[in-house]
Amino acid sequence: LTPPAPLPSQHIDGMWNYLPPEGTVLSAGCHRLQASFAPLDAANFVAEVHAFVNLTVLRYTPRLSWAFPSSLVFGQPLNYDQHRAVCVEGVDGVFVYDPPAGTILRPAGVEHELRVAFTASDRDNYFPASGSVLVFVEPFQVSLSWSPPAPIEYGTPLGSAQLNAICDTAVEGVFFYEPPPGALLPASACTVLTARF
Repeated sequence: LTPPAPLPSQHIDGMWNYLPPEGTVLSAGCHRLQASFAPLDAANFVAEVHAFVNLTVLRYTPRLSWAFPSSLVFGQPLNYDQHRAVCVEGVDGVFVYDPPAGTILRPAGVEHELRVAFTASDRDNYFPASGSVLVFVEPFQVSLSWSPPAPIEYGTPLGSAQLNAICDTAVEGVFFYEPPPGALLPASACTVLTARF
């Protein structure tokens, strides 16, 4: 007796069935996939055969999108306009920003790095993700108020009654006047006083 010769490779009509079915989203971990084939010619072929493979699904790192925010003016705290990172895939989770909302960035005149850490609600299937952007902080332009002083008589030195400009913003600083305090002005119709803060 000799073993039967193998059948030549040929197409066999039948029905395929897969478990899990096509379109299933597998969770992270190791999964056993099953393929079943039922030939239509049940008289000459085994009614149904099965094959199995193992598939490892890795956790996914979500992609973050974060548009560069417009510049801040010094003294303006960070808020939602700067903290607007989004998850591209729409994964639910929590964004934690550094520096947090309410922070006033200093110094002005430079770019500051804003960072975000994203933790998905489904930690079993998603890795944490992070991102960063730069935001420029513009110097704040203070405004000054200075009421025109009353006329003074010739020989009266300039003092606090004339040199009394104020800063409209609660900013500490020093005023410099031209002419300076103590100066004697010539008699004329009008003399320009200058204040620099």
